[in-house]
Amino acid sequence: MRILTSDEFDHEVIKSEMPVVVDVFADWCGPCRMVAPVFEKLAAKWGSSCKFYKLDLEKSRDIAVAHGVSSIPAFLFFSQGKIVGRVVGYKDLLSLEAEMHKFFAL
Repeated sequence: MRILTSDEFDHEVIKSEMPVVVDVFADWCGPCRMVAPVFEKLAAKWGSSCKFYKLDLEKSRDIAVAHGVSSIPAFLFFSQGKIVGRVVGYKDLLSLEAEMHKFFAL
C-alpha cells in the first residue's frame, strides 16, 4: 500500500480522474493498525475502480489539518478533487465498503 507524502498529495489525489480513498493513520495508533488489513483488502477488491492511498499523520500533518482530520483512523473519500465523504474510526470490510458505495457511483 503506497503512503503519500505532502508533496504528492495534490497530484495523486486532488488531480486524480478516478475516485480516491485516503487512509489517514499513525504508527502509534492501535485502531489504525487494526484497520490496515481491512483497507488493503478493500484496495485489492476495488483497485481497478478507485485509487487507495495511506497518509501518515505524523509526516503529513499539514494535509490532514487542511482536510479537517481530527481523529484517526480517518478515511477521506475524494471525487474530482473534492472530499465527498469521510469515515472515522475502525470499520470492518463490509462497513467500509458500504461507506465507499455511498460516496462513489461504482
